[in-house]
Amino acid sequence: MRSILVVITLLTLSTSTVQGATAKTKTQKKANMAAPTTFYDPEGVNRPIGLGLAIVVVPSGKTGRAECKFNAGYENAVIIYSDEPTPVELMRCGNISNNNRKTPLQMPAGTYYVTAWHKDAYLGDSDITQHRWTTSKTLVESLNPTGRRVRVEDGTDNDFNDVVVTIPFSPVP
Repeated sequence: MRSILVVITLLTLSTSTVQGATAKTKTQKKANMAAPTTFYDPEGVNRPIGLGLAIVVVPSGKTGRAECKFNAGYENAVIIYSDEPTPVELMRCGNISNNNRKTPLQMPAGTYYVTAWHKDAYLGDSDITQHRWTTSKTLVESLNPTGRRVRVEDGTDNDFNDVVVTIPFSPVP
């Protein structure tokens, strides 16, 4: 069974493969070369994305369904965009209720940009609205052949469990 390559775009826009990956498809090569370097944060400010970008490819003949789970002391949000010349926001999820839109997301075959953000303030802080959004580190896990998981780190403990976006694949009916 062929494995699908998932890449994480780094600050230098180099790529790194996840375990079990074997080959790039034309769609993935296009996404690697064309990935934007800035995205809008949850407040609509266009910011450099750096380590906060994960590229997920739903293979042809499959559909995906993205859902988010949170285990974080900081305010976190994930925004999923389409792979278009001007990416379009498709879904937003966060551990503060006003950040949840269009969740869960049905994803037909294609390439998607998963962006991760956090505020450097604890959820109970009275001045949390004064903090700006910062990109969070992402890690993509292959659940071959059944899907992908994007794990997010909002701090320095590197547990990558603050946000988990699970995208199981299903055959197209």
